[in-house]
Order: sequence, then C-alpha cells, then structure tokens
Amino acid sequence: MAHSSYPDFIGVAEKDTLQLQIEGIAEELAQKNTQFLFGAGMSRPSGIPSGMELAGKLLDLIYPDMSKPTAAEIENLLCTFPLEAIAEAARGVRPGQKEALRNFLKKEIKSQTGPHSAHKILVNLCNKNYLKRIYTTNFDLLIEDALGHDRSKTIHIDNVRELKDIKSGALPLIPVIHLHGTLDSFFVLTELDIFVDYPDTWEILKNEFMMDLDFNVFVFVGYSMSDPDFRQIYMGYQKKLKIRSDLEKMTYIVNKYKDLNSYRLAKQVWEARKAILLPFDVEDFFKELWETLIRKGIKNLKNKIAKRMNEDLDFLENRINDLKMTFGFTEDDAIYYLDIMTRGRDRKDESKY
Repeated sequence: MAHSSYPDFIGVAEKDTLQLQIEGIAEELAQKNTQFLFGAGMSRPSGIPSGMELAGKLLDLIYPDMSKPTAAEIENLLCTFPLEAIAEAARGVRPGQKEALRNFLKKEIKSQTGPHSAHKILVNLCNKNYLKRIYTTNFDLLIEDALGHDRSKTIHIDNVRELKDIKSGALPLIPVIHLHGTLDSFFVLTELDIFVDYPDTWEILKNEFMMDLDFNVFVFVGYSMSDPDFRQIYMGYQKKLKIRSDLEKMTYIVNKYKDLNSYRLAKQVWEARKAILLPFDVEDFFKELWETLIRKGIKNLKNKIAKRMNEDLDFLENRINDLKMTFGFTEDDAIYYLDIMTRGRDRKDESKY
C-alpha cells in the first residue's frame, strides 16, 4: 500500500502500523463512536499563527522599542515562558487590559486563505452524520466557515445553554464548541482566565467535553507537546484519560514532527500517557482518513453485491473487469452499476421469509 502522506523518516513497517491505526479510527468513525478536539495546528495551514508565533507577537507589547530583546533573547523567552504567562504580562501593560488584548488578538488571528482541505473533509464527515458535534480550543471560526454558518452554531462560554435546544432538536444545527471561547465572547488565554477569572458557565462546557470522552475513539488534532491549550486539557482531564485507557478506549494525538528524534521522543511521552501518536500534519491525516473510509465503503459494497449475486468476491471481480473491458467503465462505475442492478435481489430474498 502506498504511503505518500507519511513522513519520510518513518520506515515501511511502522507506516503499515500507522495505517492500521487509521483504519481503526475509520472503523469507529463509521460506527459514530469517534470524537475530535481541534487545536492550533488545525488552523495553521490557513495562516493563523501558532501559539509560539502569537507569544512572540505579544512580546512586542511588553517591551518598548528601545529595550526590545535580541532575536536570541526572544527565542530564550519563548522557551522559558508559556503563552498564557506572556499573555498575562501583556494584558497587564496595556490600558483597558483584557479588551485591549482582545483587539490585538482579533488583528493577529485572521485567516489568510480560509478553510483548507482538512476542513472540507471534516464537512464530509458531518454530511455523513459521522459527527454530531465538534470541539475546538481555537478562537477562529474556520470550522463554521467550512460547514456554513446556516448549518452550524458557534457555542462558547457565554451561550452554552443553547446546547440544550440543539440536543432536543429545536435547533437542527451542528454545534462547534469552543472550549476556550471566541474573540467575540469570554475567552480563555491568560493565567488569570484559566485559574481565577472564569464564569460558572465554563463548567458546563467542561462537563460536556468530559461526557464525550466516553467515545470509543478520541482524536486530539493539531496539538504540540508545548501547546498551553492541550496542557490545560490534559492536566484537567488526566484522570478521565487514564480511565479511557483502562477501558481499552483509544486516544490518538495527531501532530507533525520535523525529524525522527523528535518523533521518537514524543511517541514515548504519549505512550506513557496511554495515547497513540500519529505524526501527520492535519491535511495529510484527514486525506489518509478519508481515503481509508472510501476504501472501506467500497469493500463493504462489494461484499453486499457478491452476497446479492450469491457468488464469491473472485466472481464479482471478474464481472467488474468484464464491464471495464466491454464498456470502458472505471472501477467505481462498474461497482456502482452492479450495485444498482442487484439491489432488487435483496427485496426478492426478503419476500421469501
């Protein structure tokens, strides 16, 4: 099997193992037993800055031009202080405090290109009813832009009670749940936000997320080892994540790595945390997942057709090849033709009983 989307530094045997993991996710996804949480890596291909890039921009607010650190000093500061601490410091030196920080973030967190290919595949998954809700810690609305604002609902700390109407069916929309808010609502970024100054409704959001950790498969997409959003999620739900492992429920981390050493270290860390690391960027991961779902769907359809024909798969493959040679059908066209031609056989068989 081709592995065109896989990192070059991974060997063939490990690529085969990773493919089996993706097939497992696809299997559970088709059974509607999979949930996702999207981090900054999901928005990065659309031009949204990463956490470290955003922290670097925030440093410009803290240091006047006359005393601005050198490039080497800035790199050291970014390695020393997490984003939430730098954001707290930036808020403290700006007049208007949090509103000034909000305006700064609105200026910086803007998509350059709009939704990308992974967003579009996410829409396909929702169209097939594989996903009923989506979680993210991102402030941007790229997921809603991809889904369409007429069929999605942005849920955040300020309007979380509207989830009740969506659950009841009163609002037939796909909720995109922003666990850390949006830039048009209460948002969580600084240490004060995280540990002190948050509204009670945030607990409702966290409880919703906690309940969905019961899915057989949970996939964290676009989170690095140093991501403050994931550190908070991981530490806050560490006990629940351990219980998932004890119940043999699968937790996956999707994040790209530049080289073999960083991948190996991250893999060992996540194994210790009872999670499986998939070293893809988000677009490659969703491409592989979608292609796996398509292959799975075609395989299931072939089995159904063969059963209707009361023949084995070898006979079916010969019929497909005959159609391709005689009529110039593509593989897919031949399969779908046979599907249509044999559908009535199910009803005839059922009528016997």
